[in-house]
Amino acid sequence: MAKENITREQLAPKAKEMMDAHGLSEVFVCTDKQGFTEKERANDHSRYLADKTVHHFVEDKSPKVLTENTALPPKQNNEEREQLFARYEELFGKKPAHNIGSEKLKVSIEEKEAELKASEANVADSVQESSEQKTEENPAETKED
Repeated sequence: MAKENITREQLAPKAKEMMDAHGLSEVFVCTDKQGFTEKERANDHSRYLADKTVHHFVEDKSPKVLTENTALPPKQNNEEREQLFARYEELFGKKPAHNIGSEKLKVSIEEKEAELKASEANVADSVQESSEQKTEENPAETKED
């Protein structure tokens, strides 16, 4: 007796349950009802299953079937994210955590930039105060005949 293939309509309630429970906008569900947030992990898991189909569900509830040759569109903010990573590395001298959220990354960069501006202002004030003190300590010498 052959096992019946599970359709995406049968997986749709499970996908909706996962998205609602975890606040996700998309989920990849294998035919054994295992859900993943990343396509690569779902594909890796499905290779051990008799039916290797991975179903992609998005928030608007319109499922798609992903095959090995189907590629997801790149994230629209990829370029902006790469710029944020480069700016973070420039400011902090190290790469940020690979899984840091874009908003948290922006906040960290803004805080560091504000800190640097304040530090530069303090240095400028110190230099000015220092030069004023030297002028007071060493007034211009007058020549006597």
